[in-house]
Amino acid sequence: MNQQGKNYTGKINKTRFGQKCQAWKSLAPNKHPFAVKLADDEDYCRNPDTELYGPWCYTTDPGTRWEYCNVPYCEGADNPSKDNWKYGWQGFEDSYYSIQYTEKSWVDAKDFCKTNLGAYLAEITTPEENDFLMNLLPKPTADNSIEVWLGARDLKREREFTWDNSATYLDYTDWGPNEPNGDDWYFEDCLATHLYRDGKLHWNDRSCAARIFFVCEKR
Repeated sequence: MNQQGKNYTGKINKTRFGQKCQAWKSLAPNKHPFAVKLADDEDYCRNPDTELYGPWCYTTDPGTRWEYCNVPYCEGADNPSKDNWKYGWQGFEDSYYSIQYTEKSWVDAKDFCKTNLGAYLAEITTPEENDFLMNLLPKPTADNSIEVWLGARDLKREREFTWDNSATYLDYTDWGPNEPNGDDWYFEDCLATHLYRDGKLHWNDRSCAARIFFVCEKR
């Protein structure tokens, strides 16, 4: 239920990239400070230090110290009365939004929203909605160039984007400088966020095959 998965007690024991988790009571191959605290948690994904992107584990690969895990939300996490990110959803006007901290292509992200959450990739139609989301989405750091999928693409005509769920053209936009640039070489046909020199997130056309985070929306 918790956005950071601090209360997760399930039995997922592989990372999102398929690495087998190291038992918490073990100090090999990776030494760590949680051996005693989590000794009874076997090799299951946990979040003892409140990592922003959820449960994780040390791996049995000496070359990979730790990785995040893909842990689904509990049933009922989309309860509209829970209007706080710690329950996975945040409300604005007539919609609710949930950031998914797992990296997927645009098509896979779209399918995940629909299949797992009964939702769709977020569609932004007003400056107010855009400000709301851009202020809440994760920001890139010096060590992590975080980008997030939104629900539009331009497969029918280059640089003419439409929202996928509503099948409507973009009446409102917040493109970054010189975007969309429609780079044919990289097939930049899908809409994502990107941090620009003004220190703010704006829209950017991105290769649909790129694997990045995404935000789901439901009415």
